[in-house]
This record gives sequence, structure tokens and C-alpha cells, in this order.
Amino acid sequence: MNAIQEILTVCNRIRYDRDLDSVFDHLEGEVAELMSEIDKAFYGDEPGEDGILGEAVDVALCALDAAIIANPGITEAQINEVVSRKLAKWERIYGGK
Repeated sequence: MNAIQEILTVCNRIRYDRDLDSVFDHLEGEVAELMSEIDKAFYGDEPGEDGILGEAVDVALCALDAAIIANPGITEAQINEVVSRKLAKWERIYGGK
């Protein structure tokens, strides 16, 4: 199972009473934790247990959870198409090597 398949599976399995408002609240907390880890790295402080990578993954998972809740029945192919389009845009804007 690839990462997108696993995210879809878990998000759909744990749905319960989550809605966009509750996911947004959780996302705010995860973004704050990521910002804290970035600050630690910038100032040369010891990273937390998850570090930048772990907190960035938490942010991405929360954001994708919001997208899944907002788009019931969204498929892996649809997510992959958007990811490809966004990556191409990033490369156009920031340039490739």
C-alpha cells in the first residue's frame, strides 16, 4: 500500500465525528508545532522528538484529512493528479536543477 492509499484508508476508517472545524483546530496546533521545530533548527536548538520531518508529516496528514472530509469519495487517482499538478507548478515557480 502506498502513502496516499494508506492515508485514504486510515482517514476513512477513523472518521467518527470529525468535521472540517475539528480538523482545522488540529491543523492549527500541528502548524504551531512545525513552526516551533523550524525555530529550533534556525537557532541551533535541540529538536523535539518528531523534529521538522515528523511535524511536517503531521501538517500534511491533517491537511489531507480536511481534503478527504471536504471531498467524500475522493480517490487516490484524484489526489495524485492534484499532487502532480501542484508539483509541476512548484517547479515552474522555483525552477529545477
